[in-house]
Amino acid sequence: MANNGCRICGRFFMPDRRTGARQKVCGRAGCQLERKRMKLRSWRARHVGHVAVHQGKQKAWAKAFPHYWRWYRRGHADYRRRDNLRRARALRRRRRSANETHWRVTAVEKLRAIVALRGAECSANETQIVRRVAAIEDCLLSTGMGACSAKEVDMDWGARPGDNAAP
Repeated sequence: MANNGCRICGRFFMPDRRTGARQKVCGRAGCQLERKRMKLRSWRARHVGHVAVHQGKQKAWAKAFPHYWRWYRRGHADYRRRDNLRRARALRRRRRSANETHWRVTAVEKLRAIVALRGAECSANETQIVRRVAAIEDCLLSTGMGACSAKEVDMDWGARPGDNAAP
């Protein structure tokens, strides 16, 4: 048997002996999952009316038995435990996604403020570079340490601990 290229990932693979030349996708889990998704998409495109009819039947059944899952969970402790774990994971994933989005928005806002400083007017005591470095410190400290900002942390980069000399 000759090596074939996977239609999903492009890697070469040795087809299964039972399928021979008919196998177009390698056996990796991701490629098999994508193959199944493509097959389902194709089937749904060919059977458009089936999906609508099936959804209507599901809605009618759910209306006729509104407390089915509550009853089922009472009688099946193992299902209830697995379902609670699944729900907890989904909730953690949503919360983490919301936190990551918030952090990303905050970081983007701070970086835009740094870019805006590029053409800003400077005072006599403060140079443009010092302002930009302070803004970068603020951005890095707030994204790396949570609510902490450069204004809250008094950092003197030139002094060592115990030095009382002013920079």
